[in-house]
Amino acid sequence: EADAATFVTPQVHEHAAPRDRLVTAIRAGVRGGGLAVLRPEAGATGLGTTSAMVEFARRWREDYDIAWWVPAADPPLVADRLAELAETLGLAAPTDAAEEATDRLLAVLRRRGRWLLVLDDAASHRQLARFLPEGHGHVLVASDDPSWDGHATPVVVGRFDRDESIAVLRSRSPGLSAAEADRMASA
Repeated sequence: EADAATFVTPQVHEHAAPRDRLVTAIRAGVRGGGLAVLRPEAGATGLGTTSAMVEFARRWREDYDIAWWVPAADPPLVADRLAELAETLGLAAPTDAAEEATDRLLAVLRRRGRWLLVLDDAASHRQLARFLPEGHGHVLVASDDPSWDGHATPVVVGRFDRDESIAVLRSRSPGLSAAEADRMASA
């Protein structure tokens, strides 16, 4: 097993809102059962679920030796992405079959702690269940698929509140006064 920290997250706009309450709820969710699913508020899209997961991973980075981001909309590709982590940790060679490398990785994760797997835009729980290691690490899932109910601690991602809207506006336009940002947020 590699001793070096492995931390991979996607590129997200550098001025993402901190979403303090949401990030705190995510932390409580993973600490409560190891697996939390972020679900957008009913009927809403574009709420910053991915940004919130990136902020969670950034903010709690010290708690993890390994953090790995997995685009999970296409279940057959999840094994390939996990095989990349196995290679990064020295558990598999590039010539190993993805399924073999993934099985080796999941066995190691079951025995250790201080890891975070993020499954972004996840398909159904049934399609991804085999990729969910048990053990002392955390799995964070973003999915609007109801099949995750009962398998993970739910965390609802809602719309920005007024303060979050103002923070985003001011981070993207540093010259914007608080009053101007407030007027824009109300519009």
